[in-house]
Amino acid sequence: MVFWKFQPGLYGFLGIVLLFAAGCTPSEVPAPPAPDLGVTLTPYRTAPSGFAPLPDSASATHSPPPTAVPAPTPTPLVYTIVADDTLTGIAVRYAIPLEDLLAANPGIDPNFLTIGMTLTIPVEGVAAAGQPTPTPVPVSVRPPVCYPLGSGQWQCLSLLRNEQSASIENIIVQAVLPLEDGSTETVTTVPPLNLLPGGEETAVAVIFDSPAEFTPQVTVLSAIHVLSETERYLPAALQEQEIAIGPGGLQAEVAGVLSLPAGQPDAETVWLAAFAYDEHGKIVGFRKWAAEDALPAGGQVNFRFSVYSLGPSIAQVRLGVEARP
Repeated sequence: MVFWKFQPGLYGFLGIVLLFAAGCTPSEVPAPPAPDLGVTLTPYRTAPSGFAPLPDSASATHSPPPTAVPAPTPTPLVYTIVADDTLTGIAVRYAIPLEDLLAANPGIDPNFLTIGMTLTIPVEGVAAAGQPTPTPVPVSVRPPVCYPLGSGQWQCLSLLRNEQSASIENIIVQAVLPLEDGSTETVTTVPPLNLLPGGEETAVAVIFDSPAEFTPQVTVLSAIHVLSETERYLPAALQEQEIAIGPGGLQAEVAGVLSLPAGQPDAETVWLAAFAYDEHGKIVGFRKWAAEDALPAGGQVNFRFSVYSLGPSIAQVRLGVEARP
């Protein structure tokens, strides 16, 4: 049997609290009266720390657009010529038009690229500042004649004539061949000699992979006047020349003597070009010859080489010469 001991002080107090709670409900508790301050307050919300309060729509203003930051000016690169380099190959390597490469390097000789020479490579096709784009000198261009090759390709030859009295140089030619599917095949080339004296002709050759069913369109991209011919070119001359056309007219042998007058700088570079024509004056082939050694002033050099026809028989051969210090 468990006995509970009554403690009147504690249980009496709890009983009084329970009786008071049962007799008073929340609805019976009167709310305190609102204080009369004599002013009307406007609700205000404080902005969080670090942020400015938003302006009222009626007084909001639009902020000025940010100032555009100009794009950086393209910086040209410098390329050093190595063995077997060509202007066309360099332009393809850097994915820039050949015209932009020429504009960035005015006066460059496409036939005279030497190892160690530096070229300015314009970034994104933009020529370096302060370097003008050369305007081609007018050159007479004959429609090309095309001949099939044993490889299945076609070789097209075109004659260029300098109708002016002054010499021109840096000739670069582009040939575009239309194809049956609406596309085109484009080839860029240069003549065998860089110098073209006034009143004389030169020739260019391009090879197309596609059949030449249409006539290629030949355009001169570059041709400029020679500004200092006496300093950059030497007056080498043909003293003797012998041209022997072989049986059938498909080959001609060219021989002779090339001399350089005394009192001139030695010629470190000596080139000859033989241009072969048929009986109608059409170009049927050409070939370039280069001297192995320098030609001293007052000296001579013998030459002998052959030029071949791509089609009709050779009726005549014309020679061109170029010498440089």
